[in-house]
Amino acid sequence: MNSYISGSLVRETGSFADITGAPADPDTVTLKYRTSSPGALSAITALTYAGGGLTRSAAGVYYHDFDTTGYTGSQPQTWQMEWVGTGSVVAIADDSFQVTAPQL
Repeated sequence: MNSYISGSLVRETGSFADITGAPADPDTVTLKYRTSSPGALSAITALTYAGGGLTRSAAGVYYHDFDTTGYTGSQPQTWQMEWVGTGSVVAIADDSFQVTAPQL
């Protein structure tokens, strides 16, 4: 799992392909995410390409930049995400990364 210092801009990318393996766009692309740290679990937030929360960089490739500024906890904070494609390309993938507070 990748780890970043709070204040980093973290780019998460979701890639989709058709049954032949060629890059392809789903009809709907959704990125769901939440954060967790000891004793706290955030609500799930959902972003969609149609809703403007995601950026398409090429056929079948989407991304979102997460601003991790503000975390000051003593233990790492985990960011969990799930990419979902529906319609012409049906796919699901998950990923996660950790954020730690700056030392100074």
